[in-house]
Amino acid sequence: MSAKSPLIGGSPAEVPLEKAPLVRVITQIRFPAIVSMEKNDFIAPFQESIRHDYPIMRSEVSQGLFFAKGVAEPRSSTIWRFFDQKEVWRASLGQNFLALETKEYTSRKDFIDRLLKLLMAFNTQIGTEMVDRLGVRYVDRVTEKDFQHLPSMVRPDVLGVLSGIPSETIRHSITESLFVIGEESGELLARWGFLPPQATVDPNSIEPIDERSWLLDIDAFVANTRPFDIETLLLQTQKLAERIYSFFRWAVTDEFLKRYGGKP
Repeated sequence: MSAKSPLIGGSPAEVPLEKAPLVRVITQIRFPAIVSMEKNDFIAPFQESIRHDYPIMRSEVSQGLFFAKGVAEPRSSTIWRFFDQKEVWRASLGQNFLALETKEYTSRKDFIDRLLKLLMAFNTQIGTEMVDRLGVRYVDRVTEKDFQHLPSMVRPDVLGVLSGIPSETIRHSITESLFVIGEESGELLARWGFLPPQATVDPNSIEPIDERSWLLDIDAFVANTRPFDIETLLLQTQKLAERIYSFFRWAVTDEFLKRYGGKP
């Protein structure tokens, strides 16, 4: 990957990684809250429309605060989770969001094809007039066995001051940067660095593990209220995923790609 800015311009062609350290890919669409969803009347037809792909359903109760006339009132809401048979794909539906995520990502096309089916089911069975936010997130995790190779797998700009420090002496070090990107006034949040065993920067998306790890967590999003349109959402998801991949390819070297089974 060239040294040009990963925040503008086109995205490089995807290089499939046979042993990719990609532990989670997520997209989430937020919309104005639909309070009537708490009656749960909607859930049966929605479940039926996606049950072939996501036959396992579980529910969670989320606690939050509702502000009325300056007074905060505790409110609970249900989040419905739908899993595939292996429980590596999960669709989530709440009062104000729809999300799709996987722990076994194969390609951008496969992910967007699955998102299309989910959006069509949502639009048919529930629907919303507006969207408030669209986000896409990719999380890579390098484990201890490959720490010795990090200086050759990650560009010096990303390792920063840690490039000259032995990895075994680093317990915790996370860098976070927020960038403006060209995709409809979007933003890109990137976090990278070392975590100790059983630590995480986001328990909802990054599971703690029993060994130290190095994370590259890239989240691109557009936060503006606009009409709900499936074709537009899919195109924006594609563009955000491409921007994330541009940043990923800027952050890592060809050695990273080769070590995880790629052919740059």
